[in-house]
Amino acid sequence: MSDKIPSSQDVLNLFDLVEVIWKERLTIVLVTLFASGLGGLSIYFSEKQYETTINFQLDVIPPFLEKSEAFADASQFFRRSDLFAEWKKANPDSNLSFEMIDERQIIDGNAFAVDEAGRFIVINKGQLVVRSNDIDLVSDIADYLSFVSTDLTQSYFEQEKQYQSTINSVFNEPELPSSFRNGPNASMERALVNRFVFKVEQGLRILSVSRPNPPKRIDYRPKMTVALYVFLGITIGSVFVLFRNSYRQHQAVRLAKTRNEVA
Repeated sequence: MSDKIPSSQDVLNLFDLVEVIWKERLTIVLVTLFASGLGGLSIYFSEKQYETTINFQLDVIPPFLEKSEAFADASQFFRRSDLFAEWKKANPDSNLSFEMIDERQIIDGNAFAVDEAGRFIVINKGQLVVRSNDIDLVSDIADYLSFVSTDLTQSYFEQEKQYQSTINSVFNEPELPSSFRNGPNASMERALVNRFVFKVEQGLRILSVSRPNPPKRIDYRPKMTVALYVFLGITIGSVFVLFRNSYRQHQAVRLAKTRNEVA
């Protein structure tokens, strides 16, 4: 099956279209400039959305507790209403509310969690994202996260302190076989617990919270937006001049036909 070879008429029509566009280039340029102006206005008046991140890391965790478990506990404590109420009592002037932390949507009278993409505050492993550029509010959130870290540390500390007391009492039993007391597993477990308790007593906390990073505007692509409007301007301008030229030719044919009929 051979390819279809374009006829001279097709080539002529193509050159005619290019010629029309070239002759009407000024119109296309004006339409493109107008579209570019609309693109600039859309960028200027578009809703500005910002995102601020707060980094944090695990400084010390209880022995035999996985990092993922510690992060999960931190996230759970962060959303505890009683903890927030305690923090809010000490910071009554803060604009931070519990609804910003534990966002819910009501569907048919039932409360459901808001999808992560639509949340105001998102806490992940090692980073807390706040969709705001309100520095005071973001600072309050960082302060609340530090407060949560202190409470979580205290909770872990009390558990390990009790466990430390149990281990020490067992090791002090005279009837305890020396093979158990000097065993590598038991000695290692005791050392890890003592080390954790010592670090907490020295002031270390589960989470080390950094200062908030500078806010960044999200969903903001001015170059792409302008390029899209320029492309639309060129397209609309070209279609307009071609349609106008076709309309003029059609009117000229009708006028000539009318004159021939009259003659």
